[in-house]
Amino acid sequence: MSLKKYAVPTHPLCSAGAVLQGENYRISMLTTALIRFEYSEDGKFEDHATQMVYNREFPDPEFRVVEKEETLDIYTKNLEIHYDKQKFTPGGLMVRVAGGMAGERVWHYGEETKDLRGTARTLDWANGEIPLEHGIMSKDGFSVLNDSHTMVLMENGSVKPRQNKGEDFLHWLLVRKLNTFGKVVIAIILWLLWLKYAFNLVFMVNFLKVIVLITIIYWLVDIYLRVKNKLKK
Repeated sequence: MSLKKYAVPTHPLCSAGAVLQGENYRISMLTTALIRFEYSEDGKFEDHATQMVYNREFPDPEFRVVEKEETLDIYTKNLEIHYDKQKFTPGGLMVRVAGGMAGERVWHYGEETKDLRGTARTLDWANGEIPLEHGIMSKDGFSVLNDSHTMVLMENGSVKPRQNKGEDFLHWLLVRKLNTFGKVVIAIILWLLWLKYAFNLVFMVNFLKVIVLITIIYWLVDIYLRVKNKLKK
């Protein structure tokens, strides 16, 4: 059965003149106050419309770019962006919104915004108050919406899941797959294991050794990837 009749008119591609792209990042200046940030380890980005965003086609906004070897600064009449061209981190990606005191209206990657919340995906099994998703109205004067996990809208009217290659298994399990009951069960299991082995000195020492080893390996891989990216440039 053809799904073409169910297709929603979309304009998912941003103007090429409003896109700043590196090997692993892409910043789309949709307007002077609406910015799309993307980071991909394999350098592949999503150009389809999504369940959240149908349209990215706007007239090219006015903005100024100051680019150096390791930094990218973007200025519009509404905000300024400071980025270190690496994987997004709180210290590497910062947006300052125009207006307010110097320390106010500043967002670092990963920070929760004080928005007034949005909607709930469903009221199934709801009995009283339920948590709401993030919205676009905010006491801070800016909002952040994560569109990295919504379904992709295809031209033939169908939808398909994202290819979230950068998503780790723990995040996939705890955030996307387990409901509240499942998270409680895992918490209880971890607590019981702690009670059983917390006073076993040999076990705890070996456990800490493993944690330190994993941390060292993680940082070495991260340093290797950073050096590799710089050499490619």
